[in-house]
Amino acid sequence: MKIKRFFIIVLLGTLISHFLPGQSGMKKTDIQAKIDRLLSKLENTPEGLARVRILGDLTRAFARIDHDKALHYGYRGLDLCKKLKDKKELAEIYNLLGMVYAWKGNYKKSLENFQLSFDLKKQLDDKKGLAGLYNNMAIIYKD
Repeated sequence: MKIKRFFIIVLLGTLISHFLPGQSGMKKTDIQAKIDRLLSKLENTPEGLARVRILGDLTRAFARIDHDKALHYGYRGLDLCKKLKDKKELAEIYNLLGMVYAWKGNYKKSLENFQLSFDLKKQLDDKKGLAGLYNNMAIIYKD
């Protein structure tokens, strides 16, 4: 039982550190400052991969404080990724959307997005990304 609990804690810690790099322990005011910087960058960034990455960063930043805004920016990133036909960034956006849906408690939508990300990461032979997705899906199934 102690070993199982230990692995769950390790998996959860890995998930959080993978999904929110640099945000663990950040105050809400720090997160808001980061969001403000990202929104300013977004206004001045033309359509392209740089814009997709900013939308992904906004999705991450809003994920813990406003799920609806996180989904808004995530879906904007998703639409742009599809337009640009970039599988790597598309897989990342699907993963981010899966995380936001998990935090909202919508596990069905979470798993759908994780699966879409998984399929793309498998095509790209992204072993590290696949490992993270196995971890994310395992946490959902555990709940």
